[in-house]
Amino acid sequence: MTSPLSAYIVEFALALKTRNAANVMLYLSISNAPGTVYKAEFPVPSQHDLSGIREETWRELITLHIRLCKAIAVTVDLVQAFTLQIEVLNCMNRIALREDNWLLRPLYQTTTELYSLYRLRAASSPEEDTSKDLEKVADTVNKTFKLCLNDRNLVEVRSKKLGVFVFAGRLLKIYIKLNHFELAKSVEKAILSLVTELPTVDDVPKSHSIPYLYYSGLISSYDGDLTAAETKLTRALSFCTSNSTKQLKHILVYLIPIKFLNKRVTPSLHLYARFPELAALYRGIFQAVQTGDLRSFDAAVEGCEQFLLDKSLYLMVEYLREYCLVKLFKRTLLVTGKHQLPVSALQVTLEYSQTHRSRDKDEEFVYSLDRVECLLANLIYKGKVKGYMSHQNRVVVLSKTNAFPLQVVRAST
Repeated sequence: MTSPLSAYIVEFALALKTRNAANVMLYLSISNAPGTVYKAEFPVPSQHDLSGIREETWRELITLHIRLCKAIAVTVDLVQAFTLQIEVLNCMNRIALREDNWLLRPLYQTTTELYSLYRLRAASSPEEDTSKDLEKVADTVNKTFKLCLNDRNLVEVRSKKLGVFVFAGRLLKIYIKLNHFELAKSVEKAILSLVTELPTVDDVPKSHSIPYLYYSGLISSYDGDLTAAETKLTRALSFCTSNSTKQLKHILVYLIPIKFLNKRVTPSLHLYARFPELAALYRGIFQAVQTGDLRSFDAAVEGCEQFLLDKSLYLMVEYLREYCLVKLFKRTLLVTGKHQLPVSALQVTLEYSQTHRSRDKDEEFVYSLDRVECLLANLIYKGKVKGYMSHQNRVVVLSKTNAFPLQVVRAST
């Protein structure tokens, strides 16, 4: 009678012979709990057991996988399981060097399950610093990325270059989590250096291109290149299906402030209605920007401060405050009708916008005259206000034509 282990090895050998990626994924997966428990009951295979598998590295992989199942389901040792899954992926990387792209799907499944094991490992020991473990994940996935990037298979449909973007996206995600931005940029440079030899993001499955464009867009935004960030995030958004609500929301969280900073475009009421979480995050902020209400702006930012910090969005959203100031100064100009404004008048305007009350006679200003001048000088320098400061007279002289360029705020569709 054939033992369960023997049957498993025979089926695995058949999957290899027919290059059946779906079955190889099934036999190497640890995501299916009953399957993992079932394989954990196998004895560790001997060389005799594995005689039906011709190549030594595949034999090694099967042995590692069964030991991994035992670590998960028998000893429940997440540290050992994580270490073994690293070995599994390293073994698959060695195998992939001599295989064509039929192995890409099993490779991606293994990287996904490795990252899941890392998260379980980190969650089980919250007091420990597990960043070293995540760096091990990054190092191993980087090998997968490089073997795809440097594949020399001349037959395009069999080239592992088709996997470049899916592994680049996974790698960028990990580097961002580790705050290794230089390493993330090195991934981008590697892709750019071979761009003429690689498929485009249009040539690969959208499930590959969307995460890559998303994380690449984040890297561009962190690097201060908001134009590139908008291009990448907009492209990622266009690849999403209408029912990909979670993906759309993740992209829009970053794209909304970036589009405003680039083009002064605000979210539409339709978008707010479709994504209530985004409305809760941004509606109050943009209402304050459109009315020049500093107190409401600060309150709206404070209400979501932790989220903005967690998403590395805080500084970007703080840049919106300058547009709140510009709107406030523009309203002051419209009320007075004068292009020469005393700094003291703007001081009073700022004070009321910040506190929503009239100042007591003997009360000190929140904004000193020097601070008001500094704010104005900064806005003039950045081109958000056209004019010049007369420090001696404590007056700002505004241009009679378009003193506040590019300040049109309009809703996106």
